[in-house]
Amino acid sequence: MSLQPRAHVLAPALALSLAFAACACSNAAGPDAPNVVPNAAIPADPALAETIAAPEPTPTPAPPAPAPPAAPEPPPAPTAVFTTPNGTTPAGDAALRWLDDAPLHGVTLPADPTIAAWRDRPDPAQQAAAEDAIAAAAAQLAAALAPRPNTTPVLVDDDGNYLSPDTLWLDAPLPTPDPDAARAVLDAAQQGTLDDWFVGHLPSDPQYTRLVAAARQYRTLCAAGGWEPIRVPKHKRADRWKDEDGITALQRRLALEGYLSGAPTGVYDDATTAAVERYRATHALWDKPYFDEDVAEALNVPCETRLATLLLNVRRWRHTARTDQPTYVRVNLPAAVVTYVRAGEVRRVHRAVVGSGRSYFNRTLKRRIRRNATPVMHDEISNVVLNPEWKVPFRLASQEIGPAIEKDPTYAEKHGFRIVTAANGHQMYVQAHGPSNALGQIKLTFPNSESIYLHDTPSKGYFRFPKRDFSHGCVRVQDAIELGMTLVQDDFAERGESLSDYFLKKLIRENEKTYWYGLDPAIPVFIEYYTASVDDDGGVHFHPDVYDYDADSLKALAGR
Repeated sequence: MSLQPRAHVLAPALALSLAFAACACSNAAGPDAPNVVPNAAIPADPALAETIAAPEPTPTPAPPAPAPPAAPEPPPAPTAVFTTPNGTTPAGDAALRWLDDAPLHGVTLPADPTIAAWRDRPDPAQQAAAEDAIAAAAAQLAAALAPRPNTTPVLVDDDGNYLSPDTLWLDAPLPTPDPDAARAVLDAAQQGTLDDWFVGHLPSDPQYTRLVAAARQYRTLCAAGGWEPIRVPKHKRADRWKDEDGITALQRRLALEGYLSGAPTGVYDDATTAAVERYRATHALWDKPYFDEDVAEALNVPCETRLATLLLNVRRWRHTARTDQPTYVRVNLPAAVVTYVRAGEVRRVHRAVVGSGRSYFNRTLKRRIRRNATPVMHDEISNVVLNPEWKVPFRLASQEIGPAIEKDPTYAEKHGFRIVTAANGHQMYVQAHGPSNALGQIKLTFPNSESIYLHDTPSKGYFRFPKRDFSHGCVRVQDAIELGMTLVQDDFAERGESLSDYFLKKLIRENEKTYWYGLDPAIPVFIEYYTASVDDDGGVHFHPDVYDYDADSLKALAGR
């Protein structure tokens, strides 16, 4: 039996079944619906029942269209750190104080009209611009104040001429602010610690902050008009000077810089005498109690020159080779002073004699040459030598020892010189060790290209001079034996051992041979150039510009 005829026969029954189904659904609505024959009474083929039960396929609904992306939320408005709509925050006040004090650190920042306008009359519409300007200026100042230690062992040019320490910064442009430092400035401002942050990034040596404070004092004096020239006294000594008006002018002048207190009396009394003595001590003048031409000359240096000198030295301190070494030896060439610091504490201070500032004009180089100057340099003292011999440098042998022997054939024998042949075949003069040796009885050595070291000397008289630049380049130290013994004894103490003064002095006194004591660790030594310093009592000292480095730098700065 074929499927086609059967499907044809059942077609009316299928239609009828669907009709009854529709009626049944309709009658279910209420009891008054007419009687309907139930679907079960209609005979149906199982295959047909299956066909009837299968529901029509439901079309899959289309996925909803994606919602448009939400607009990004605007970033939060930046919080002002330095400004308010009507002025500045405490952090802004601190930033502006540092910007005002930038010249006291030897820093010249470009003038910003936005900051000037905001300080003059805050405009809320310009707050964002003022905020950005103060932040940028503070970051620029932070970059300029950052110490940049000198890493060059000896400041010398290609021709062998020693250089001023100001060559490290004189022609350098303002440094570009580091992004990390700029963020650090903002963080410190937000935390209310901007003052501490700036102070923490200045050179750590107390001399730096003392010099800045002194510059502030002299800036105030200069702004008030400075001082009038002081007339040189007619008499040789001020204790015989009876010019009451002149003495009154002197007293007022000394009072300006804090050397004398109280109203002027017109009498050259004990207080005036003491003030003059203190002035002499802080200006490298002869130690005597009266007012002479040398004091008048120092008093008549203009206030602006004194301030410029202080600012030069502030800048030099930002380029010192010394960083955070707790133990070191420092030589200040203009002051001619050697200081030994151990674990942050000053152990010894000694007068010194440094290389001569005498010069001659070289027509070829068109500059003055100081062939006996001591260079600005840094190294490490590695040995203390007792009873040293002196190997005379070739220049000194040809310029001094040779001519002396020509004048007096017995000169070499009288002074303990002998001629030796070095390993390279060159001959040299060597002076035997002993009290008359040019190096004295002790020297402190550090390896360097210039053969510079610290040593004793038989010529003790030069230490009494206030300006002490008489050597051929090395640094002569007053009481050098005590300095050397202290270095050796401290070295022994580091190892838990001891060494007596008697033992060391016995070796020197007997003068049998040369003894070398190696220091472990070696001690850093810094030979530097500062023409101004401030003592522990706040006294400002001005030292001789022995190599004219100040004069050259001030002239260069004035020409800009």
